[in-house]
Amino acid sequence: MDALVEQYASGLEEAILAFAGRLDPNEMAESLYYENSDLTAALDAVFSTLDIDTLTVDKILLFNGIFTKSLLQVEESEGGGPKEPALFLAQTLLLLDSSIYLSFVKYSGLNPVPMQTLNSIMLLSPTDFVVDTFGPVFFSHGSVDRRLKLTLHNTLVGKAKPGSTLLQIGNVLLPRLLGQLESHDIFAAQLMVFITNAFDINDKLLLTSDWKLNDFNKTYLEFSKSRKWPSNANRNPARRTNDAFQEYMVLALYFTTDFKRLVEELNAHRGGRYSKTGLPLIDNCKKLVKTIKEMDAQEPAPKLGSMHELTAEEHSQLVDSFAAKEYECDWLLNADEFGVQLRQPSRRWAVIFQIYVMVSFIYDLTDAKWTKVLGDINAKYKKFRKPEFDAMLANDSVKSQLVEVLTEIERHYASYFPAFHRILKHVVDNTEIRWRALKLKQFNHENLADLEALSNNKKRKLDEHLDKEPEIKAPYTYKLGTAKLSQIWSVKTGLTEIERKLADPQELLENYKDELYFVEGSLQSGEKSEELLEKQELLTWKKQRLERGLGGWLSL
Repeated sequence: MDALVEQYASGLEEAILAFAGRLDPNEMAESLYYENSDLTAALDAVFSTLDIDTLTVDKILLFNGIFTKSLLQVEESEGGGPKEPALFLAQTLLLLDSSIYLSFVKYSGLNPVPMQTLNSIMLLSPTDFVVDTFGPVFFSHGSVDRRLKLTLHNTLVGKAKPGSTLLQIGNVLLPRLLGQLESHDIFAAQLMVFITNAFDINDKLLLTSDWKLNDFNKTYLEFSKSRKWPSNANRNPARRTNDAFQEYMVLALYFTTDFKRLVEELNAHRGGRYSKTGLPLIDNCKKLVKTIKEMDAQEPAPKLGSMHELTAEEHSQLVDSFAAKEYECDWLLNADEFGVQLRQPSRRWAVIFQIYVMVSFIYDLTDAKWTKVLGDINAKYKKFRKPEFDAMLANDSVKSQLVEVLTEIERHYASYFPAFHRILKHVVDNTEIRWRALKLKQFNHENLADLEALSNNKKRKLDEHLDKEPEIKAPYTYKLGTAKLSQIWSVKTGLTEIERKLADPQELLENYKDELYFVEGSLQSGEKSEELLEKQELLTWKKQRLERGLGGWLSL
């Protein structure tokens, strides 16, 4: 296998080096080279002598070796000196796109190879190149299709390749990053979003999935442990937005870096409602809510117009955006950007939405709520993994203060922006406790089993249709022995009975005239069809025939 790796790696390196010099650096972010006819023709020429069906070695190991060897040879081609970022970026993108073309277009059964190539690029290349040069292009909007092909359209499983390879990238690369650098923070956020979105929804939710991602919590972690909050980077800040930034950072650090300690501090708090020593969490929530309310008061609430019906083009764009699972991460880094966010109403409401969800989550983290949930699940599902909570909120005075924060937010938006208030109420009905309960049930809804049994009409049986046997009507005993005799003798005869059933001719004539009037009106309005014309002709004939029988033609 070493000879095959050496042979095809050299040919691949030559093709990539020859093609990389012709690329425009300004077009790399928007180009997908596995769709380039010149590159695919060069790859076909390199691998023209390879018959993958007659290989005696593992084809995945062979191609992994070819691309890893090619990457090392490309790095050595620089002569050990400093690499030109634009040229090296072109070479790595061509190498990655070559693996995509060979794995998904030219050959089959090589799904793990492109992800392993990405693994080699990110872990063997210098960290500065990966973060500052390769990352912005790979995570750009023009590279959406490339990322979807790598993740098999976001259906990876953490226990098998290429899902396990992607987890390896995160677990090895994230600890190398420095939390104090803005570019490293942005790259870490993009990489974690890419990893999280790449896995199938069932694999992410099921308790049987034991894959773990190395938590990237180095940013400001030491500040959280020591409570030395970061100072803002704005030289001339507006005082209100500066204070709001400090309060938001306190909330974010409390909630994301040391949640167990946060709950323990809330339980240990013994101050009353009117105590001079308040809790930083609740105090900062109230201050931030007050600031946002004051900024809302300076602008009118938006008016929601009529619903716009989507065109075919808009519908396709919407479907593509959901299929790509591309979410823009607003990574707040300093007070300047946070001030810009507060001045935009929609982004300002995103901050209040975060506060509302965070406070609701803490308020629901109580034994009283979870005891009932776990009891109901345990009664129906005997075998389930009970969640292990680090801490539960048990301080009634703190819970009452949390309710005050939630109530203040709801009252403000109920009068200021009712549509946003309805969204908040929907969140109340679908909080984290409900989703955790569904996860404990292996995400099985109560009626899903019945729906699945009734989904295939061809294979259904009678007992799947009905819970119990159908009720059959008892046989009827006829008065005269049989149904036919009873029907004959039940018919009423006599002249008076026949006259009673006859319709009034004059009334019948008026009905014909009314029907004909409506039909002619429809024809005059432009609605013409064969059915209407036939109905007009029939009604005209019936009307004239009845008028003649009644002597209407002779009357002057």
